[in-house]
Amino acid sequence: MTAPPAAAPTPGPAPQRVLFWASKQLGLRCFAHLAELAAGRPDAAIAGLVHSDRDHRKSGRARNELVELARDLGVPVFDEHQDPVGTDATIGIAVGYPHRITPRALARCQRGALNLHMAPLPHYRGSKTLAHAIINGEERCGVSLHYMDAGLDTGDVIAVRWIPIPPTGPERQIMTELAETAFDLFTEYAPRLLDPEPIPATPQSVLEEQGGVVPRRCTRASLAALYELSHGWDFERLYRYARALDTGNGKLPYIEDGGRRIYLQVAPGPPSTAHETEPTP
Repeated sequence: MTAPPAAAPTPGPAPQRVLFWASKQLGLRCFAHLAELAAGRPDAAIAGLVHSDRDHRKSGRARNELVELARDLGVPVFDEHQDPVGTDATIGIAVGYPHRITPRALARCQRGALNLHMAPLPHYRGSKTLAHAIINGEERCGVSLHYMDAGLDTGDVIAVRWIPIPPTGPERQIMTELAETAFDLFTEYAPRLLDPEPIPATPQSVLEEQGGVVPRRCTRASLAALYELSHGWDFERLYRYARALDTGNGKLPYIEDGGRRIYLQVAPGPPSTAHETEPTP
């Protein structure tokens, strides 16, 4: 009597392949963290890295540590002008990436693509959001992890983490603290990028209705028009604008009178380390 044939092994979940869009120091830190996690997982890998060559050239650095790390790890590298061909992925993630990602590129990610946005959603969308929040007199700022869709920062929200905006100190100092909060949020969710289970999220329309939020759209152009201040403003308004526009980009706000300019730079304030996670319903 012959034994029945052994049953074929049940196939496990498909390997998780992450397509990573990154730039700036935060993008490097998050990419390195995810690469370290994936190295210990036989069922996970980084399918490709898309970086911003424009951002690197603007930085003035001779070395591109992000690209060097990816190549050392054998990860295919693309810049913003290239389509990440041959890199179909299960999920995507963008950190510090300054360019719009095309629907064609997003479609390569079977489970969707996430973005680490440097502002609380749905409150602030777009770029230079922290400076606008300071000008608007907000008491706190934050970062969001959300799915990307065809709009700009309009996809479903996974999590928001907040920090207080201190009463003193320039935007560049608060942004440094905000970047640490963003890295903490990324490391919290990074293992889930490598797992096949979906990551729950809430539509922004629901969050808008629940919180009575009217989203603000911010742009670089809207901020660039604000650098000329008025000597007729009271001190509080001048200080609010001066600290918001002191972003560390080499450009400072100014007061002009009779063709002469006084440039304003704000002294750093004490560091703030408080943050909180806002769960999505």
